[in-house]
Amino acid sequence: MYTILSGNNANLIALNGTTGELTLSPQLNTNVPRQASMEISVSDGVNEAKAVMQLQVRLVTDEMLFNSITVR
Repeated sequence: MYTILSGNNANLIALNGTTGELTLSPQLNTNVPRQASMEISVSDGVNEAKAVMQLQVRLVTDEMLFNSITVR
């Protein structure tokens, strides 16, 4: 079972408790960069592991995409 223990006060992500899949909140689709630090836990019913996740949302504008290059 996957659980967010702390740090998701603004509900920036949703965590599927069974699969661990993260889904970003639609409210992140703004022109405001955001950061959050969250403590995540996973347990198989016997053992538990915890980790801290850092979420950083950066702005990408149309101009940035227009002026970007691809290097191979």
